[in-house]
Amino acid sequence: MTGLLNKVENTQSIVFDALLMELAQMKEGDEMDVEIYEGGTLMLRPIRRREIFFDPVLMKMADLQTGDELDVDVDDAGTLTLTPIRQGPSYVEVLQVIRSTMKDYAQTMKQLA
Repeated sequence: MTGLLNKVENTQSIVFDALLMELAQMKEGDEMDVEIYEGGTLMLRPIRRREIFFDPVLMKMADLQTGDELDVDVDDAGTLTLTPIRQGPSYVEVLQVIRSTMKDYAQTMKQLA
């Protein structure tokens, strides 16, 4: 089993023989997290990208649309929690609503006085 460090243009790559890739359950094109420890030891961890597909009924029940971003959490028991990442109003939008509300409140107080 061998690995070969190549420098191609401005990037670096590590090339493994087929047996090592099979033992590590890696395939060509896999993305890897790389950690380098004292003494030059490399720790390579494949980044496993998985996809989850929902049918249209479940997406409608969860108020999801194609392209929505989700925060994914898996607890110790293996429960998968998907939370939609929703963009809230901007600071300027909140400030405008507060100013408008304060103006309406002031007018109401004048009328009550």
